[in-house]
Amino acid sequence: MSGNVSGQCTAKQSIAISRHHDSCAASRFASACPLVTEFSPFSTIAIRYCIHSGVDYSREQLVELAKVGRVAAQTPEAQARRAKTKRRHDIVRKAWSPPSQPDWLTAEFYMQRIQPKLAEITVRALASAIDVSLPYATDIRAGRRRPHPRHWQALANLVGISADTSGPA
Repeated sequence: MSGNVSGQCTAKQSIAISRHHDSCAASRFASACPLVTEFSPFSTIAIRYCIHSGVDYSREQLVELAKVGRVAAQTPEAQARRAKTKRRHDIVRKAWSPPSQPDWLTAEFYMQRIQPKLAEITVRALASAIDVSLPYATDIRAGRRRPHPRHWQALANLVGISADTSGPA
């Protein structure tokens, strides 16, 4: 992050770091620029930054958290969880039989009648009903992804559509 950095110790042995964005620091109005104070939960460092440099500071934090997330996603435990989930889904997908699907439950019916009603259902309820992750359920609900046809019956039930109510809209 660019800007001026100054530190001072207090009686509590914490360090206060003040940061100003370059445009604020170069300005004669830098002392009038409002500062935001953020305390790190993991140390005794308090970071004060002006509202103009807050975006830069947030971006830095996001980049660091993304690095941590990418590393955590590749641990042996995380890979084992993904492999277990994939095996479970492969077994269910292989056992599913298209002829077991009701005749009225087509891709067109799903897109026109079921998918629009998913907006009324919580993501958690949707994910639970078809045993998928929350991010995948979010994409299904928003219409960005279309679930496997084996899920259409459960989703139809979830939104209150059955063979009785499947007639013309």
